[in-house]
Amino acid sequence: MEENNFDGAKPDVAPKDDFSDRHLQGSGGITEREIEEAIDKIWDELRSDQDARNAANAAGVPVAGLNLNSPTHPFKVRQIKEGFEPATQFVISIGAGLVVHFSKRAIDPLWDKYVAPKLVRILGGRVRPSSKR
Repeated sequence: MEENNFDGAKPDVAPKDDFSDRHLQGSGGITEREIEEAIDKIWDELRSDQDARNAANAAGVPVAGLNLNSPTHPFKVRQIKEGFEPATQFVISIGAGLVVHFSKRAIDPLWDKYVAPKLVRILGGRVRPSSKR
């Protein structure tokens, strides 16, 4: 039997099509790479720091539904439109290229309630969630 990495919680695994994309508006010349690096940092912190997991839980993220043993997070950043400065549009594909299973009930709040707000803080407000979904 395959072992899960969900701290005893059974994942509610959903097909990729059940995950929805999120949009970011960037400014100040922000790049895909900078956003990806910031998300990597947030994911690494979540994987290695109990205080970060506690903060995510407090924000409403069901951390038990995340595969924190995975070195890769479930987000893929793509620039979709280079606007006139100061706006550039990015799409964040959730669940993109997942090799491991994550709970859908954990992934959406992970982005909405934890990763996106931390991105805004880390990147100094050069990104902000866009209402476009």
